[in-house]
Amino acid sequence: VYELLESGRKALLVMEFVEGETLAGILQQGRPPLARTIELISEIAEGLANAHAMGLVHRDIKPSNVMVTPHGHVKLLDFGLARPAVTEASTTRGTGIDGDARAGTPHYMAPEQAEGKPITARADIFSLGIVAFECIAGELPFDGATEYLYVHELVHDAPKSLAQLAPGTPRE
Repeated sequence: VYELLESGRKALLVMEFVEGETLAGILQQGRPPLARTIELISEIAEGLANAHAMGLVHRDIKPSNVMVTPHGHVKLLDFGLARPAVTEASTTRGTGIDGDARAGTPHYMAPEQAEGKPITARADIFSLGIVAFECIAGELPFDGATEYLYVHELVHDAPKSLAQLAPGTPRE
């Protein structure tokens, strides 16, 4: 995000145009090798660390919001749902557009985000874990056939076993 402008009652974000392919597009071609997955996840984590250092929570980390440039580097996209992080001293909730505390993509939300609770940078880290799981396993950690069922599983159930879905993956 280069700049945040206001025009009347509208907020406008000025962002970089990024060429490349989304991580979602890459995953449609198959799982990347583990070493490449680690590189990608590390770069996403670095981008999130920069956003978090500025006091922002992205709130919608998912493969379609990660661009891999022609040179192989990661850029985070779509800060449109980003909000200031909730701190211990803060009394505001992690509300989204039109007061929707659950703004984001359900399959990549942290449990507290899915439940509409206040969120911190940890929500983005949880979402990054889901992206990493998907890159390694080739599928999401929960099955929920509908958004409601998925969120229920996310909040109440253990994820699928990565060891069973990708048995060659080193434990560490």
